[in-house]
Order: sequence, then structure tokens, then C-alpha cells
Amino acid sequence: MLMRRHNIAFAALALVSFSTLLGACGKGEGGGVSAAGADDSSPVLARVGRERLHLAQACRDLPGGLSPDDSARFVKGIVYAWVDKRLVAEMAPEDLDMSEIDRLTSEYREALIAEAYRRRIAEEGTDATFSEDSMKTYYEEHKADFRLREPLVKGVYVKVPANASNIASIRRLMRSDAPADIDRLEKEVISSNAIHYDYFRERWIDWDRIEVRIPYDFGDIGAFLRPGRFLDTTTDGYTYLLRVTEVLPASATMPFEAAREEVRERLLAERRRQIDASFRADLLRRALDTGRAEIFL
Repeated sequence: MLMRRHNIAFAALALVSFSTLLGACGKGEGGGVSAAGADDSSPVLARVGRERLHLAQACRDLPGGLSPDDSARFVKGIVYAWVDKRLVAEMAPEDLDMSEIDRLTSEYREALIAEAYRRRIAEEGTDATFSEDSMKTYYEEHKADFRLREPLVKGVYVKVPANASNIASIRRLMRSDAPADIDRLEKEVISSNAIHYDYFRERWIDWDRIEVRIPYDFGDIGAFLRPGRFLDTTTDGYTYLLRVTEVLPASATMPFEAAREEVRERLLAERRRQIDASFRADLLRRALDTGRAEIFL
């Protein structure tokens, strides 16, 4: 009986051609795949008892960018999983205590509803703005919690044509800390038709933002990144110059500027927890006051 039903369930799959599959599963605006038409009007891929799996339902789980063969294999996997789950679910009541399953299902549904509603109340009632002083205060009180996952650096980075006539001057000025030389550096870089110029001696940036720009094997980053490090490398007609003036290694305490967004997210989460706790306490109080709920303790 099980095998006959299994054969019936998959008979329709063989009737769906690649062209039908790809025609019904059109790409959406985001590059993914969307169902074409209503679920009950697209071809039936499988059936178990009175339940049917339509092509449009399978399309919703189909990733974008697949070839026709890969699309067919992916849909076939969806179909077999759909049928398998329903066949097992049909057999299970004979050997399981369904009253316990029903109880767990009911409890899980109630928990999902409560969680979704509480989250909505907390999000709608939360002001997501925080003063600079409150953020800095939180940061100072929890500074030990904010650790860098990647190094931060300060310095100067330039990419110029290797044949730039003033490249020697740019090299010299990049090594200088004199205010007049720093001002002159920008003028020299502009006149050299530089491809990239990033002056970040006064702000921290993620090291990987610099690393990905330079075709160079840095090896052990921890060993390379040292204050005063100067890199001068030329490849494919371009010269890459980097001067590192300050370094904060991975695992060091984040400066406030780098921790700002994480501080804001933590404050926001705390504010939402407070709103949620207040909402639930008020809900209980009103239920007890009106007699809608009673607690016998």
C-alpha cells in the first residue's frame, strides 16, 4: 500500500518538463525565484492523500541562478522531502501518543504567538535614539566587553601610477609628520593622478579595508602591523604606498568610535527588554484586577 501511494505521489513529477519548470519559476526583483500564479493553478508535482504539492509552492524554495538541470534536481529534492514528511506523519499516529503531540503543538503555538506579539509591542514602543552622553557612559561602564575582532589602524595610503613624475616627493612626504608636509602631500597626490588616496591618521579604520586594496602578501598580520611601518610595492604599472602610524591589534579594547554601533544595539535591546517586562507586568495586573486571571498560590 505504501509503495503504491509513493508511486502515485510522484507520477506528476515526470510530466513537468524543464521548460515548464523554468517558465513557472520566474526570477524576482531581488534575483531570487518567485512563484508564477496561484499555488492551486500551477502543475501538481506530488500528492499524498488529499494533499497536493504544486510547482508554485516548490518554486518559493528554489534559489536563483541555477542551471535547468540543477533546478530540476533541487525541485526533485523538495518533492521527495515533502512526500516523505507526510507519509511518515500518516504512519506516526499508530505508534505515538498523539495527545502529547497535540499538547506540545498547542504550547509551541501559544509561545510563538506570545513571542511575536511581545516583540511587536517592544519594537513599536521603542525610541531607537540615544544621546551621545548616554552611549559614552554605557561604553565606559562596559569597556571590557568591547574587544576588536580585527585590527584597527591609522595612517596614509596612496596608489599612484608607477611612472608618476613626483613619486619620490610623495614617498618623502608620507614619511614626514610635519604639518606643512602633510598639507603638501595632498597637493602632490592630486597632481600625480593618484588612483587612491586615503588619509586616516586622525581616525581608526578596519585593517581589511586597506589590505584588500594592495596586491601584496602581508604574511603574519600581527608581525607586519607596527606603528611606523612603511610599505612601498609596485605591480602592474602601479605603486602602492602605505604608512601605518598607529595600530590597535585584534582582541584590544575597541575605541568608542568603533564600538558606537554595538553600544547603540545593546542599549536598544535593554530598552526593549524593559518595555517588554513593563508590558507583561501591566497585562498580568489588569487580568488579576478584572478577574480574567487568577493565581492560586
